[in-house]
Amino acid sequence: MIDEEKELTVLPLYSPVSGLLKPLEKLKDPVFSQKIVGDGIAIVPCDSRIYSPCDGYAAYIHEARHAMFIKTAYDFDVLLHVGIDTLELKGRGFDLHVRQDEKIRRGQLLWEVDLAVLKSEGKPSDVIICIPGFEGLKTVDLIAVGRKVEAVNDMILRCVFKREAGKYA
Repeated sequence: MIDEEKELTVLPLYSPVSGLLKPLEKLKDPVFSQKIVGDGIAIVPCDSRIYSPCDGYAAYIHEARHAMFIKTAYDFDVLLHVGIDTLELKGRGFDLHVRQDEKIRRGQLLWEVDLAVLKSEGKPSDVIICIPGFEGLKTVDLIAVGRKVEAVNDMILRCVFKREAGKYA
C-alpha cells in the first residue's frame, strides 16, 4: 500500500505585501474572481513594497511591469499581479527591482509600486497571488481570509502537490 502522505510535497507561500487578505471572489475582475487563471488570494496593500513569496526565479515579467511569474524549485509557477486593469498604465507607477530570469529568494524585494498613481487612475491596488493550472497540484489551502498580514513573515497559501518519481528530491 502506498502511503499517499509520503507522495505529497508542500510549498508554503508567504505574503508578498503587508495588508488585509481578500478572497479572489471579491475582486472586480472575472479572470481572477472566477479563478480562470488559478486559485489564490488577494491582499489589499498598506505598503508599496512587494516581496517574493517563495524561492525561484523570475520566469516572466510583463512589459507593463504589473505582473510576473515566479517559477518555483518544484517546477510550477506562482503569478503575482499588482492591481486590476493596471496593464493600461503601461508601466507607470511600477519600479521593478528584479530582471526576467533572475534567481530570487523568498523575501527579496521585487517591486515598489506608487499606490498614488493607481489611485489617481482609479485602479484597485489589490496584490494578487495565484497558482495557474499545474497538473500535479492537489490543493491550494488558504491560511486565513480577512485578516491583516505582514509581508514576508505570514504564510498565506499552502500548495500541496503530488511528487513525481525522481523529481523534487
